[in-house]
Amino acid sequence: MNWLGAQRELFERYRTFAEREVSPWVVKNDAAQHFDRELWKRIGASGLFSLHVPKSFGGAGLSLNDFAAALEGFSTGAGDLGLSVSIVAHAGCVIPSLLNFATETQLKHWLPKLMSGEWLAGIANSESRSGTDVMAMRSKAVAATNGFTLTSRKRSITNVGSADFVMVSAKIASENNELRVSVLGVTPQERVWQRPSTELMGLRTSATGSFIARKAQLPNDSLIGKIGDGTRLFRTQFALERLLIGSLFLATIDRCLERAVHHAENRTAFGDAIGRNQYVQEKIVRMRISSELLSAHLERTRAQFLAGSDVSAALSIIKSWGAEAAAQATEDLVSLLGGRGMLKSHRAEKDFRDVFGLSILGGTHELQKIVIYRETVKSLKAAAGTEAAVDIDQKHFRDIDRSLENALIALVARAFPGEESVAGRYYYDTPPDSVVLARVSNRLVGFRMICRREVNVGQHTLRIAGIGIGVDPEFQHQGIGRALTAETLSLLQAQGDELAVAFLVNRNAEALLTGFGFRKLNAEVSYTHRQSGKRVVETMPCFVRDLSERGDVIEKIESEKTLFLGLGTW
Repeated sequence: MNWLGAQRELFERYRTFAEREVSPWVVKNDAAQHFDRELWKRIGASGLFSLHVPKSFGGAGLSLNDFAAALEGFSTGAGDLGLSVSIVAHAGCVIPSLLNFATETQLKHWLPKLMSGEWLAGIANSESRSGTDVMAMRSKAVAATNGFTLTSRKRSITNVGSADFVMVSAKIASENNELRVSVLGVTPQERVWQRPSTELMGLRTSATGSFIARKAQLPNDSLIGKIGDGTRLFRTQFALERLLIGSLFLATIDRCLERAVHHAENRTAFGDAIGRNQYVQEKIVRMRISSELLSAHLERTRAQFLAGSDVSAALSIIKSWGAEAAAQATEDLVSLLGGRGMLKSHRAEKDFRDVFGLSILGGTHELQKIVIYRETVKSLKAAAGTEAAVDIDQKHFRDIDRSLENALIALVARAFPGEESVAGRYYYDTPPDSVVLARVSNRLVGFRMICRREVNVGQHTLRIAGIGIGVDPEFQHQGIGRALTAETLSLLQAQGDELAVAFLVNRNAEALLTGFGFRKLNAEVSYTHRQSGKRVVETMPCFVRDLSERGDVIEKIESEKTLFLGLGTW
């Protein structure tokens, strides 16, 4: 990044600090897979962790851009992506999480230790069956008069294994008994364990591990924000994390560029510097172009983020393209260095391993590309005027207020006139977990509801998602159904569902479903009626799509010849 003024000074200050304090220990710590706590305290003493904290809480009161400049300088000088990733996760606990949601008492208790480097912080979201999908998590906390009882199992969490403070996502029952995603601040105590991951391929200097709590007793002041604030908190935290990860990708590219140019100008072969060869120049020019483009995109996206704009597509570009560009730069550097590139002491192969690990954190390339594709199709169709300009978003059932509920009910009444089974509702008998909404010019024109449940198929437990659809008759045949279905399937795949199930209420929907890979299920589908308690065999055609990694879910159901949905349908 071409930082200027005070931000350039921050970049250089932390680059120099990292070259002196961090760089000499990288090879040794990587070989030992060692997170260096003494080094972490020295980083805290340098003021890096307090740059973005308001002066009223003992910080420097600087901006996000200031912190990004310092982080980029640190990462460039250190040449240690593992440690830099730990800094990003640690910073994510402070901005925007604690600063926006914690009480003043909590901040006074937690912030000094986080800023000084006495504490290492982690954010525990990811679970074995749901990944980073906070809506599908299994962790739960039960509220009591003296606090909360937490039961949770998280895996592959940055900084966990050595963390002193962990922000844990869990579902807590609200006043109306709905389970709502919330956040608890947890410090080491009884019935809480951290298990470090060992023998990692990359990011070995960052502590990574699993978090386990078994009916751990937490005090009342462990709740960060209010019950149900988790989704809002993590949405902003994920956005910030990707912005800062982009700075790490950029620092990696710039380090590779500097080393590549130095090597090309000083390494001779057949009487001339190898930089005179075009194949060498091509690799270096590619690094330079990647650096300039990523730098410009980061600068623009940070400005949009700070202005409150929706930057989801831009962040996915940073995550996907930035990771690919950094990976290409490390590969090119190893190639240019030849035999030296293979030596651990030259650290090029470490950068290669670390970038690969970093590309997996926070969502894979494939997930980011789904987001980018969806945004691209939407914007181009809107510009061409071939389809309605549709805005798609998702809401959890608990976040549907009365006005939106009324709009959904009215839409269903228009789409399914005379259907007594949905009179006064937008679902049959089971409230959805979440609803994907379609709007045109801020008008609700369609939705897909998602009802999740676990069912038994033979000896296996299967996670399925029932999906229903409603589109305003005035907006049918304008791509609304396709946009809703594409978005819904992307969500289901990203969140670990294994089977999508849809009942064919209207024959017109068959082409829509088959166009997205659904097929008619050759098995009896039944459920227990909520009012009578009797088992009901579904008469409407059932269409399914396998979303599992194995790809054999439908075959297993058809071999059993039955699919029992449990209590109620959707």
